[in-house]
Amino acid sequence: MKINFLVFSLLIFTSLLFGLEVGGHITQDTIWGPENNPYLVTENLYVDNNVTLTVLPGTEIKIKAAPYDVPNAVDLYFIYSPNNHNLAKLIWVNGRIIANGTKENPIIFTRLQDSLYYHWGVIYLSENADFCKFRYCHFNYSAKIIIALGNIPNGAISMNNEANIVDHCTFKDNLTGIYSNLHLLQTAITDNYFYSEEGLTSYSPLYTRYGALYINNLEVSTFALIANNKIADSTANTSFNIYGRPFYSVYNKVKYRTMYISHSHLAYFYKNEVR
Repeated sequence: MKINFLVFSLLIFTSLLFGLEVGGHITQDTIWGPENNPYLVTENLYVDNNVTLTVLPGTEIKIKAAPYDVPNAVDLYFIYSPNNHNLAKLIWVNGRIIANGTKENPIIFTRLQDSLYYHWGVIYLSENADFCKFRYCHFNYSAKIIIALGNIPNGAISMNNEANIVDHCTFKDNLTGIYSNLHLLQTAITDNYFYSEEGLTSYSPLYTRYGALYINNLEVSTFALIANNKIADSTANTSFNIYGRPFYSVYNKVKYRTMYISHSHLAYFYKNEVR
């Protein structure tokens, strides 16, 4: 009894000192709160079908990262492996994630190793995912995951499902802030801020492949809303990339770089500012 008690006490102490290690499959509705900060994603994390992960204000989530500063070899660290061999980890959502922070107590998604040019994978909302929400969240230092040829999500939030809300979030030093390469239905991306400080690599310090936002193939019957988002001067490459239809783009402010729109009939633009 005494040995078991000592071991149990040591485990609690280790958890409180270094954070709570998480990974594998979440198979039932789960709540993460700041009392267990930080949550350390050291293995690929899956939110299973019909399961909701609720993240409370003030929660900090640190995801295992890999160096992105290795020319011609970097992809090896970001190739998805069902056996968890990918060095940079991801959060794969087949169910639902509801991350509602507040202005005073935002939710933070960032890298586990706080090392220059280290980046984690993505939050991958699969085509099976339910409605997801991210409000007052900070997303720092994401890159990409190579799932298969032609399926390379590279946004901190990578949407392959139909309905999501992302508002009042900040995106810093991500390969792409928000990425979607499939249909979006009843999705709102509003009041977010995108910027770069460190960049991704030393040889191209402000490089972002698709910029702050990459949305492709919005060919559905209802409109996605992209409104009141801001992109700072420091964000390199094209800031907004929007392809397909239909969508509303209103009151977005894109500084220094351009807004690129292609094949976008049935699109509505109002008071977007590009300078």
